[in-house]
Amino acid sequence: PDWNALHGFPSAFYATYFGLRSFAESAARIEAAASRSAFNDLVVVAHNGPPGLGDLRTSPCGKDFDPQGGDWGDPDLGMAIHNISNGTGSLDRKRRVPLLIFGHMHSELKGEAGRRNMVGMLRATGTLCVNAAVYPRWRQATSGLEGNKDHAFTLVQLQGKSEAGPYEVSSVETVWIAEDMTVAERTPSYAIASPSRL
Repeated sequence: PDWNALHGFPSAFYATYFGLRSFAESAARIEAAASRSAFNDLVVVAHNGPPGLGDLRTSPCGKDFDPQGGDWGDPDLGMAIHNISNGTGSLDRKRRVPLLIFGHMHSELKGEAGRRNMVGMLRATGTLCVNAAVYPRWRQATSGLEGNKDHAFTLVQLQGKSEAGPYEVSSVETVWIAEDMTVAERTPSYAIASPSRL
């Protein structure tokens, strides 16, 4: 992608409001935040996901607004995750990123019936990427009083060898919570077959 026309915005927009002039500068800012952590295992939270999760319309960052599909992941985020995981770029040491959580790309596809795959793996870094943009975020309650609503949450569970880690994602599910705080529905989207020997 061209930094000068990233997602339809001119480069002056990013320079004026964020002080950024390139993907590399943006990646370095993400890396700087990671370098301030005292921990070796990091959970990264981003607005959109990274490239590399597929180019189908149903991919976690797939262009559902384009009939041809395409990968709509953010290149700067992809660079930063790579550098954080390898101790390269502006980083002084390697850190693990077992989980990246993002949203932006809604679960319901634009222009056709169907749903997006909400989980993807960056194999090179071992990072599980979870798209938490369940849409709509609420629905009419499946039980209880008329007019009540259920609200969607994405639940991610991590497991580690010890409190110090290393950690890995053991499961991801969408959970619909009723107004009385009971679980109305659970939909698993990822589970490890058996815990790895960390």
